[in-house]
Amino acid sequence: KIGQDTMITHEVSAETPGNVVGPRDFVSVRCAKRRGSTCFLAGMSTQHAGMPEQKGFV
Repeated sequence: KIGQDTMITHEVSAETPGNVVGPRDFVSVRCAKRRGSTCFLAGMSTQHAGMPEQKGFV
């Protein structure tokens, strides 16, 4: 469930000099929980209708 502790993010990176690695975009779901002094972070690649594949990105 998307909420205070869980979010969907969209990151975009530019191509590298000489276009060795082309521009890329990433859609991820991330979750952060705190238990006492310990922080748990988890994330993985996902697909989301609000963030469709974009032309020109790998």
